Amino acid sequence: MFRYAQIDENGYIISDSHLSSVVEAENMIPLAPDFDLRNKRWNGTDWETYEPEPEPIRPDKTQADMDYLKMMIGGAAE
Repeated sequence: MFRYAQIDENGYIISDSHLSSVVEAENMIPLAPDFDLRNKRWNGTDWETYEPEPEPIRPDKTQADMDYLKMMIGGAAE
């Protein structure tokens, strides 16, 4: 079994692949079986650790969710 990290054009991991044969592709980086991919990015020569940015709060979605809940609660009370 051969393990590879498939990366995008910025070095971020798209998938963790376990393959039956060797792969020769620029976006497929060979990995040790026990390598931890969490918060890693390929810089072209080595893995570097990064801190993922938290997802921003979307006020429009939050308001839509609140409006929906109000409608459901209000509808149930009527």
